[in-house]
Amino acid sequence: KSFLWKSIDAGIIQSNIFEITRDSQTGQNGSYATIRNLSLSSNIISPAFSPNGNALFYLLSSPSGIVGYLANEQGENSSALWQSDINEWVSEWSSAGAITLTSKASNNAPGIMLLLNPQTKKASTVLSGISGLTTKTSPTGKKVLYGNATNASYSTRIYFIATNNTDDAFFMTLPEKCVWAHSEIFIVCGQPKEMVSGLPDLWYKGKVSFNDELWKLNLQTLEMTRISELNPSENTHIDVMNIHISKDDKHVVFTNKKDLSLWSVSLNN
Repeated sequence: KSFLWKSIDAGIIQSNIFEITRDSQTGQNGSYATIRNLSLSSNIISPAFSPNGNALFYLLSSPSGIVGYLANEQGENSSALWQSDINEWVSEWSSAGAITLTSKASNNAPGIMLLLNPQTKKASTVLSGISGLTTKTSPTGKKVLYGNATNASYSTRIYFIATNNTDDAFFMTLPEKCVWAHSEIFIVCGQPKEMVSGLPDLWYKGKVSFNDELWKLNLQTLEMTRISELNPSENTHIDVMNIHISKDDKHVVFTNKKDLSLWSVSLNN
């Protein structure tokens, strides 16, 4: 298993891969493990592992814009894969055959989303001209949950790439608070109990903090189910971010943006 760790030292973003390998030797407390700390290039932007974890994509600024690099799971043997004159991008590698590249969102600016094929190195435009655009691509790369800032509100919709159709996702939340089931039968989101205008900018800047509930949308029946109120105690509230789902689609884990604590919730309630 590998995971990314980012820190800032003297204004320089440092990124590391921690590679955990289980040893064959066992002891009284179970299996031992070896941890390797692998340093990546300084100031890399928006790194993303492939779905199977055997490759890494990341962005680096260049004099002419930004360059996307493809490396192995240890961040080695990198090669240039993609280049853009636009500097501000967010990458996500949800589908094996496509890397999602979305321009950094603002309520006051139209955004664009591309799908980059790591094999052919070709990028195609999927969505564009949408204010406050943020995205979450499905595991097959065929559907996109996206957010749209309109007037004083913010809504989420689902775009079907093959048919060029769009449906309402019913959630009143940011796509960053959502995760697709591997089966793509449902989506789970942290949904604020109260929404505000000025999104996503105010949330990114930390000027707004939400008290979320956890909801599930069944895409076959369009049924919305509240999984949890996410209120473990009177004084503890959760603002969901960095949400992930287990391979069997039975649990989600996420970070509370308020204090960076890690939480897990069963979806079988």
